[in-house]
Amino acid sequence: MLLPDTHLVDAGYVDADQLLANARDHDVTLLGPTPQDTQWQARTPGAFRVQDFRIDWDREVATGPAGHASTSWSADHNQGRTVMRIRFSSADCKPCALHALTAPVAHATAGRGARCPGCGAGAGG
Repeated sequence: MLLPDTHLVDAGYVDADQLLANARDHDVTLLGPTPQDTQWQARTPGAFRVQDFRIDWDREVATGPAGHASTSWSADHNQGRTVMRIRFSSADCKPCALHALTAPVAHATAGRGARCPGCGAGAGG
């Protein structure tokens, strides 16, 4: 069967798993609109989103908007998908003026045990 180099699809087929699987298994590039970002960062004016960080997949290092490099990188599995958990040093993160833009909910509730997902600040962290 002759397959196209590029296959136009709707947003339901544009996710990391589908993009990689089609390229790997069929040598076909999927082209379509990306899904809308529904994370809290996308709905919070001024909050940092994934695209605000530089990701070096080969070295497994993320660099934040203030230029600090991540200190840990690990895979986690969530709802059948692999999610990368990237942490930054609290020594870099806490004193940074941009810190509140990374996890405002965690910072507002730190006294109740919430932690910043980026550096672990809060809850005595």
